[in-house]
Amino acid sequence: MGKRIHELAKEWGIAPKDLIAKLDELGITGRRSQSSLTDHEVERLAAALGRVPQPAVTGPIVSTASAADNGGDKPLSHDALCESLHNSYNDLLLIASANKDNSTFYKAQVDAKNVRNTAYAEGCKWATGRVVAKKPGIGGAVQTTTRPSAR
Repeated sequence: MGKRIHELAKEWGIAPKDLIAKLDELGITGRRSQSSLTDHEVERLAAALGRVPQPAVTGPIVSTASAADNGGDKPLSHDALCESLHNSYNDLLLIASANKDNSTFYKAQVDAKNVRNTAYAEGCKWATGRVVAKKPGIGGAVQTTTRPSAR
């Protein structure tokens, strides 16, 4: 998905008319500051201006070491699963924050929501909002987000 010339000008700190002049030199004519450029045209323009494009952070992050560290195909323990889901969730939020101006932002947001829903379904404390003592009755009351049932 390309960008508009005025957006590139603002991002790169160059006047739109200078970008249009450079586009004309490259043989890309008939453009105005509101015109959109394809990804290929943006790359050609960046190369002509000596700009090194920064690759976008993409997601979702898949850790190949994670499965091996957790015993390969063996199922994860509940705590290890919750920790893995929490790490994935945080990584996706990081991806979203690094890509606020492109479509990767929305995909990372949706993926993060799906990971959180999975963690909620698995009963992970970080996703459900529950704080449960290791041994109920010791160390104070158990705090939950639900109301106790009336007896």
